[in-house]
Amino acid sequence: MKKRDSGDFFCMTRSDYDSKIQKLKKKFKWMRNFELEFDPGFLGIVEEFVISFDVFLKQNEVVNLEYFGITMFGETLDIRSSWLWANREQADAGESLIDEAINKSKTVCRVCGRRKPLHGQYDFQNNRCYLHFDAPKFFVEGEIVEKNEKFSLGEIAVEASRLMKADLHDSTPRIRLFDETKFQVFVSNLVSMRAEKKDRLDRMLSSIRSAGQSSRMLAILPADWEIKLDELEETFPNFASFCDLLRDQCALSALGDKRIKFAPTLFVGPPGIGKTEVTNWVAEYFKLPTRFFDMASAQTNSSISGSEAYWSNTREGGVFEMLAYQPFANPILVLDEIDKVSQSDQHDPLSALYSLLEPTTARRFCDLSIRDFEIDASHINWIATANSLSTIPKPILSRFNVFEISAPSKAQISKIAKQIYRKIRTESSWGESFSHDLDDAVAALLAKQSPRELRKLMERAFGTAARQGRRVLIVDDFAYTSRVSDAPQIGFLANQNGARAFS
Repeated sequence: MKKRDSGDFFCMTRSDYDSKIQKLKKKFKWMRNFELEFDPGFLGIVEEFVISFDVFLKQNEVVNLEYFGITMFGETLDIRSSWLWANREQADAGESLIDEAINKSKTVCRVCGRRKPLHGQYDFQNNRCYLHFDAPKFFVEGEIVEKNEKFSLGEIAVEASRLMKADLHDSTPRIRLFDETKFQVFVSNLVSMRAEKKDRLDRMLSSIRSAGQSSRMLAILPADWEIKLDELEETFPNFASFCDLLRDQCALSALGDKRIKFAPTLFVGPPGIGKTEVTNWVAEYFKLPTRFFDMASAQTNSSISGSEAYWSNTREGGVFEMLAYQPFANPILVLDEIDKVSQSDQHDPLSALYSLLEPTTARRFCDLSIRDFEIDASHINWIATANSLSTIPKPILSRFNVFEISAPSKAQISKIAKQIYRKIRTESSWGESFSHDLDDAVAALLAKQSPRELRKLMERAFGTAARQGRRVLIVDDFAYTSRVSDAPQIGFLANQNGARAFS
């Protein structure tokens, strides 16, 4: 087999990996007796980190490194070290290098080191790229190595499938999205269609084949789901009841094939209390394909279930697109402001939900623009948001788990502010330049704001501090918020202060 360079670990064997670890320890003698055991896709990140950390140790004359270890925590790196530092700045500098390496490990495949794309992260699951969803972390010694030739991706995939039981505990479950026989009848009918319609359907067929033809994967729970749900509740304490439901359903899933599936969920409450933020958090953490439907502007159900085939500009709906054109069958579909739907006797934008929210009928979902075959839409994870329940039809409400979300208290908002501060600091390339935690006085000031406004205000404050050469946010960085507070307010804060509220 052709040897790969240090940045390409697609075909790495266990002996190759051990050899690289030994070379690393030989080059940097201070780490010779410490623990190094992590997934092969992180080798490049670890090598880069060790070089930087070695420079840090020499610059700061650190000679008493008491402990050092690089292992795994769930799906990412876990780097731990202990040394006697001269001052707080020295400690912060060392911790910043460690945090940077850990954050980088969240951006690559843990098996091969392939980088996540900026968009379309559905081709990554559990920090594995789509080529390694069902592959072992290492290839075994033996015939695959002894052939002394370069293998095709197809051959490697076959070998990975054969070996997966020996090294993987998180195999990805699959479902049959549609009946292949009915689909082939549909394909055979294309020859008799008009050219312009045939072109559209040809593009559709190409997308379906690229996504897996009639088979689809079900994204599975990340290993650290319990820890992350605790973090979610800590960040949004007014969503504690939803977090409990999610914990229950994740615990049940963990007993089975670990698929991500939760019951249809409806958040109801005044604007600005975090409904959209929590929805985004769930989609981002589980790394599921996600689509938002603006129900306030919907006039028909075509955005969900497609338009009738007899229209000249007919097209598929969002449900079909998310299932047929993506490799996962359990995406998150968000119905935003479902209470603001405009209904009439002829057109009901919610009509498709009567069947889609029931697992039995959702298994036989038929897009209105393509009635030739049905698809299984029963694995979709639904989230809806609303300001009020009064205008939502009762049959629709009965299909949701409804969570009435109250406005967080000032103490809770202060806590949320600190969590958002840490999140911005972690996510941003410049974040490490700022102090680890938000000052208590600043958090108290921000308690007057709504969760919706916190991130926007804080990002501007970071810029103000940077412009003035500071690395700590202070109350004066938020001086302009007093002008914002004097303006007409939106959402629950306006109601609290007696000002006019806008939905």
